[in-house]
Amino acid sequence: EDERPSQKLHLLYQLFGPKTKVSVDYYITSREKTGDTVLHEKLQKEGITNRWRINGMRPDDVAIIGDADETFTRDFLRALQICDVPQFRKN
Repeated sequence: EDERPSQKLHLLYQLFGPKTKVSVDYYITSREKTGDTVLHEKLQKEGITNRWRINGMRPDDVAIIGDADETFTRDFLRALQICDVPQFRKN
């Protein structure tokens, strides 16, 4: 039997590496939208960062929270990992 990954899985391996853990979480809120969009975004951000911790994110990993129309190239993300960005230095 052929043990090679499917084409779609092979593409994901090329983008993220074969050891990347992928999770999908669904967030449903029964909270009515009362105009407090800051609270809603804060709750979403807390859920995302909690998932990163559960998945084993390390201090040298790069993560970005953004809208679906705010995407970055792989080269840009790689540059964030290897370049010295003063704003990302630990205090």
